[in-house]
Amino acid sequence: MELSLGFKIIIQAIAVILSATLISYFVLKAKRTLLLGSLILCQITIFLWSLGQIIELLAPTVEFKWRIVLLEYIPISYIGLFWFIFCMLYTGKEFIYKKVILILLFVVPVISYTMILTNKYHHLFYLSFHLTTRVYGILFWVHILINYVFLFTGAISIVSYTRNKAEIEKKQSLLLILTVVIPVTSNILVIFKIVSFGIDITPVSFAISLLLFSIAIFRYRFFNLATFALRGIVEDMVESIIVVDKYNKITDYNKSMVKEFSKYLSTRLNCEIVDISDFIDRIKEDIKNEKISKEIINDIKTNVNESIIGEIIVSSIEEKTYRVSIKPVKDKKHRVLGKIITFTDITNYKKLLDELQSKNQELLAMNEYLKEYSNTVEELAITKERNRFSMDMHDTLGHTLVMLNKLIEMGVILCDMDIEKAKETFEKARELSKEGANQIRESISGLVLENFTTQDIANSIRSMVSVFEKCGVKVNLIIDGSLESISSKYTNTIYRICQEALTNSQKHGKATEVNIILRFSDKVIQIYIIDNGVGCKRIDKGYGLNGMENRVIDLNGDIMVGSDGESGFNIHVELPYLGRKE
Repeated sequence: MELSLGFKIIIQAIAVILSATLISYFVLKAKRTLLLGSLILCQITIFLWSLGQIIELLAPTVEFKWRIVLLEYIPISYIGLFWFIFCMLYTGKEFIYKKVILILLFVVPVISYTMILTNKYHHLFYLSFHLTTRVYGILFWVHILINYVFLFTGAISIVSYTRNKAEIEKKQSLLLILTVVIPVTSNILVIFKIVSFGIDITPVSFAISLLLFSIAIFRYRFFNLATFALRGIVEDMVESIIVVDKYNKITDYNKSMVKEFSKYLSTRLNCEIVDISDFIDRIKEDIKNEKISKEIINDIKTNVNESIIGEIIVSSIEEKTYRVSIKPVKDKKHRVLGKIITFTDITNYKKLLDELQSKNQELLAMNEYLKEYSNTVEELAITKERNRFSMDMHDTLGHTLVMLNKLIEMGVILCDMDIEKAKETFEKARELSKEGANQIRESISGLVLENFTTQDIANSIRSMVSVFEKCGVKVNLIIDGSLESISSKYTNTIYRICQEALTNSQKHGKATEVNIILRFSDKVIQIYIIDNGVGCKRIDKGYGLNGMENRVIDLNGDIMVGSDGESGFNIHVELPYLGRKE
């Protein structure tokens, strides 16, 4: 069946106009990406091939026609490669971005074109070439094989890629494959002369495939909602992402969505779910606390004009908590095209929050315990300070009152015997009362006698001894060793022990002679106090002896008291000492 020349030209002109229209649309309207660029190159090769076919039909001579064929084979040599690159970008193959791979791929069509360009030297591409007929050589079949390999490899990669994809994307991919299958089939029919129309119908079939591709663009919004520029990034994201159009049809989802929700992306009969409402109906069966999640579930089913965030708990094989984010997709006129729904697994985050709350409860309990402990420590500190004050008051006031009593008794006796000595005794009593009052004030103010110097302690003890001697008690004081390195924390204890021992000797023992021996070495301080007063068979420790023991224990020392039961009382104290003055 031979077609007229005019009809042949019209057919090719339709292909040229349609391809030019699509190229213009892509350049002006679609977002500029590598994917779009590869598709435009495919359309340009189809446009140039169809245009070359028209000029070839009008060629007046064999020489002119040969030149047109040489120009025509430039886009023909590259059409398979451009389609292959488009398919690799569409399916997200990373190797296509490597420069070395691209250079090697482009070498193939260059070699293919060189075979026809040098045909006049080897006649292996065309065995013969005439105005109305041509005979193909072996290099022509090599050229055809190369293009077919590119075309079918790209088509197979799309089939493999869309096998587990959403229904709408499968339809898009099917139309893309038909874009190749139809012209390749017509090309085979022409080359092997299965059907003869007197014209190469391959460009005509490309016009049909372009029409199908237009349907893929406009009917399924090929470049609007399913964004290919970020496909690689989205596919590798941890978050599960699903894309829904304004008709609530699922248009795309990433690998994570399949991994997390594969159970809910198909029906019980293993048919793929197309509508987002069906997906929600499936997942609702495993959602816990549906009342809490009800609002976000309804928002997923309906078109939203603003971003919405909520949470759902899905209990399938294991319980998981997801943060659900719904973001509307709008065009330049703010018309809603669909929405992107993101499911983020926050199960570990929730567990950490629960652990944190548990730790906070433990910390609150510990805080209460520490408060109780602090109150106990405070009470102990108060008790310790009360005991210190009691001991100071006992030592100071007891000593002062006993000595005052004795001095007053001595003064009264001396009034009839020697008035001058009586005055001295009363003056001593007055000084003693004044000194006792000062020590009581210091105890009330929380001060202790820790400000003795090495000479103060010796002089203070000697001064105390002189008072007792005024009362008729002979005191023999012996200090053995150097006092220069004695630290202040020991001086108060030494003074108080001597004071309490002398007071007890006078008050309880009625002693007339007391021996005090103080020995100082580098490692220990020893105190020996022995009186000749009345003895005791049983020692009942009162406030004075207990206070003495407490002072010694505070310095990690030892104290021993004793009596032979008939006469005398002795005290032996040892205080460990490091020999450094503080």
